[in-house]
Amino acid sequence: MTAFLRSILVAAALPVFFCSVAAQVPEPRPPCEGLPFPAYSPVGSLPSLAVWKSNDLKNWRPSSCFGWSGASFSAAALAAEFRFSGPMDAVLARFGALASYPTIKYWSTSRKQWRALVTSAAVVAGAGGPDIKASLDASDFVVGKDNFYAETSQERGRTVYRLHVLSRTPDQVAVASENVTPIAAFGLTIFDPSALQSVTFFDKRGPDLWGFYSIVRTSAGTSRFASGNEASYLNRLAALFRYMAGIPTDTEPPIAR
Repeated sequence: MTAFLRSILVAAALPVFFCSVAAQVPEPRPPCEGLPFPAYSPVGSLPSLAVWKSNDLKNWRPSSCFGWSGASFSAAALAAEFRFSGPMDAVLARFGALASYPTIKYWSTSRKQWRALVTSAAVVAGAGGPDIKASLDASDFVVGKDNFYAETSQERGRTVYRLHVLSRTPDQVAVASENVTPIAAFGLTIFDPSALQSVTFFDKRGPDLWGFYSIVRTSAGTSRFASGNEASYLNRLAALFRYMAGIPTDTEPPIAR
C-alpha cells in the first residue's frame, strides 16, 4: 500500500482494513458463510471497508459463494446495513433500475470531483446486441440466468456486462457481474473480458433492515495501468450503496478523497 493511498483513507477516518500491513486481517468472507468480512457497519455509521493487494490474495481460494475461479490480483469490499421497507423483490427492483443509474454520483479520485457513475445504462440482448429494455425487473433475477446490460461512462465509453444470480432466497441474494467486452481508458485496454468482476449480496437482517455487501476484484487480463485503483473501486461501491440506502450519492465527504 502506498503512503498516498494510506493517507487519503486514514484521513477520511473510515474503518478500513489493509491486509498488506496487517497479517491478522482476514481474507474476504461472504455473508453466505456467516459473519462476513468486512462486517456490516450499523445503520447511520460509515461503511466498513477492506482492500487487498496481490500478495494478500496469492494463497486465497475464494468461497464458492463468490462463483470465482483463477487468481485474484486485487480486491476491495464494502459492507453496511441500511433501512429499506419491502421484500426482496423490491430490493432487486431498485438494484436493477438501470434507468436510474445516471443519477448516481461517485467521487473521481483522478479528477477530484463528483461525476456521474454512468451516463446511460440499459438491458441488452448480448455482448453486441441492441438495447431491449430500460431496466431489470425483480423477475429477471433468476438463479442460473444470464442477463446482459450495457453502461456508458465518460471515462470508459460503452461496456457490456453479464449479470448472473448465484443464489436467491427470500432473505438473501448474491448477484455476480463481470465485463464481457474490454474496458478501455485513455485509449488503452485496462481490462480484458472477465478481468473485472464483482459480487453483491443483499441480506435481510431484521424488519426493514438489510445488509449490503459488495466486493470487486481484478484478475488475469488486468493491465498494469489499472493497478493501484482501490480507492476508485471503494468510491464506486460507496455510490451504489448510497443509492440503495436512499442517501444522496454526492454527500460529503467521499469514501476516498
